Amino acid sequence: MTQFLKKYYHLVLPAVCILAVAAASIAAWLLTEPATSLPAPDDSIQPQPIQHLLSFMPLIIGAILCIPDFFCTTPLRKHSLSFNSLLSIIIAIMLGALTLSERTIVITTNFFFIAVLIGMLTKIITNYKLHNNISVFSRNSAAYTLIPFFIIYFCTIAVSYFWSDNKDYASLIIRRCLVIAAMPLAFSTINISKTQWEYIMLFFFRSSLAFTMISVVCWFSSAKYLNVDCTSFLLPYKHTIASRSSWEWIYRWTDYWHPSYHAWVLGAVIPGAITLLKRKIIGYPEYILYLALVALLVILTQSRIGVLIFATALLLSPFAWLNHNKKLRLTYAIVLIIAAIGLITFALCTENTFSLDSARQNIYRSALNVLKHNLWIGVGVGDLPLALQSPPHQHPHNQFLCDWMQAGIPAIAAELTMIIAVTARALKQHNLTLLIFIAISLLFMLIESPLTLIKGIAVFTTITLFFATQTQHYSRK
Repeated sequence: MTQFLKKYYHLVLPAVCILAVAAASIAAWLLTEPATSLPAPDDSIQPQPIQHLLSFMPLIIGAILCIPDFFCTTPLRKHSLSFNSLLSIIIAIMLGALTLSERTIVITTNFFFIAVLIGMLTKIITNYKLHNNISVFSRNSAAYTLIPFFIIYFCTIAVSYFWSDNKDYASLIIRRCLVIAAMPLAFSTINISKTQWEYIMLFFFRSSLAFTMISVVCWFSSAKYLNVDCTSFLLPYKHTIASRSSWEWIYRWTDYWHPSYHAWVLGAVIPGAITLLKRKIIGYPEYILYLALVALLVILTQSRIGVLIFATALLLSPFAWLNHNKKLRLTYAIVLIIAAIGLITFALCTENTFSLDSARQNIYRSALNVLKHNLWIGVGVGDLPLALQSPPHQHPHNQFLCDWMQAGIPAIAAELTMIIAVTARALKQHNLTLLIFIAISLLFMLIESPLTLIKGIAVFTTITLFFATQTQHYSRK
């Protein structure tokens, strides 16, 4: 049985995955359909209890799909069960939860920090008894070298609390941003081996694959429920279906995340899966299947930044095969530059369907007006919504403008320094996976303010630090 799985499972897995996820998705729809009714278009969307439960389906299916790899690659039973192994499982669940609800992210992140604290205390006691020291950090880890930059960014945001009038909201934002300072500290206490990294990334990939499949099945189910043709979701401009955006129907089975955040996470999986593909841990059929499903979803959900993120991740990924050929790498880079110029030209020529909408233009205009009078130190971390005066928007949909408005030029300098430090680390390690994630994150930060929301902070910090754990030798392969 083991030999059969080792020889054929890469070919059989996509078909089995499609059937399993389709069956689960139909069951989920049958369960949610009688139990849920969408509120009126002007009401807030509140997920039902059954949806909280069904949101865990990608994690469950992802874990099931990883079972054959325990037999076909180096079996887990050959590795001693350690605290690092337990933390690796928690990190895998954290990454898989990034496509799920904010509640799930908060729970898994808190559980991760609790586990790290227990591990730190254990390590302190052990090191003190054996070596008469209390060192808990791995000083050679990528996370350890990034600690100062993440903490400085957090401090520049936190210090603006003192000139903020809305102290309650300022405290909320600072508590969220505390994760930015705490996450590199936590990761610097963990030693993730190559095998552990592969299993974590494999679970991240498979759970994301399950998420895309469930969402596509719900596209068909929604079309049938609304009695409309499936192609009505594929119009090349912003539109509504039954007074709702298409993504609200397609992601109805989960906790109603914004499609841009889904696209960010799903796009981040693409470069990470390249490593698995090169190591022959996953096969080309399921990788191509994943790319096709992500492309379909970003089109169906009308996510403009999703299209850019998918295109960027897809176009930069071939550099993984061009590491040792400078001429081909240069040629491909020139092709990418030409493609980027063409894409920008296309965006400028199709303003109504692709580039900035009037709402964002108005928000940016309001933000720039605020900066004219608060250029150096900003308005304070808690006064951003009031200063912006663009209800219902709580932030300017641009991370750089957001930090500038909150804490002035020091915040912008700290943010850019943090990003440059991560990029420099990736370049030093030749870590293409991390470089691509930083590239798509910069794109995302141009149209959203992810570091003001717990889900955005979790995505940026967790994926950045996880990808940074690749060693130089590993990322060159």
